[in-house]
Amino acid sequence: MKDGQNAYLLYPILSIVMAIFSVIWACQRVEAGYLPIIYFFLFVICTQGLAHLIKKRRFRAYMLLETIQQ
Repeated sequence: MKDGQNAYLLYPILSIVMAIFSVIWACQRVEAGYLPIIYFFLFVICTQGLAHLIKKRRFRAYMLLETIQQ
């Protein structure tokens, strides 16, 4: 379970780090207009969705493991 908990913490941290990089990237390209902001929001939605999917799948696998053990 320890490995699962580490992965559970990894995805939100990873998405936050990537979001910060996206903000820095967008700030460097302010002259490009609103496009970087749209890209940033799309990226955040994608990472959150991906993290949610991975968490859901991991949870389902854990529940399956619990039922097998009983």
